[in-house]
Amino acid sequence: MSRRVVVLGFEGYQELHVWYPVLRLREEGDEVVLAGPDGVSAAFGALSYPLAPQAGVSDIDASTVDLLVVAGGPGAAAAAGLDSLTKFVAQVGAAGGRVVAIAEGAGVLDAAGLSVPSASDAVTVDGNVVIAKDADALPELFRALTNQSS
Repeated sequence: MSRRVVVLGFEGYQELHVWYPVLRLREEGDEVVLAGPDGVSAAFGALSYPLAPQAGVSDIDASTVDLLVVAGGPGAAAAAGLDSLTKFVAQVGAAGGRVVAIAEGAGVLDAAGLSVPSASDAVTVDGNVVIAKDADALPELFRALTNQSS
């Protein structure tokens, strides 16, 4: 069964935190939408790789999102201060969608008011919130996501 997935990128995102999930989830047959802050036509990652969001977060109905992936990277702290992003993350969580944060992306979840478990293991799952400690945890994260239904 195909899931509706949103991968959230922003200025200063960590490239592996966006592109690894996008490619893996598409490989699984999921519908993946690259989203970014409202009004942003391009964002550049920590290594200057461009991301052209397909939609701003206000254009997406949070209740239709099965899985939200929030990238980390040096820009995550600034992203956590964007009301439209944190509101969207909170709405996806409230609607029962699984919310995944990678590394510094956990700060966006925290700013959205979601209960963020301490990432003591490579991957930590607490209800519908999943935290991957760093890029090295991505293979384990995707084993966890593909072994659980949305």
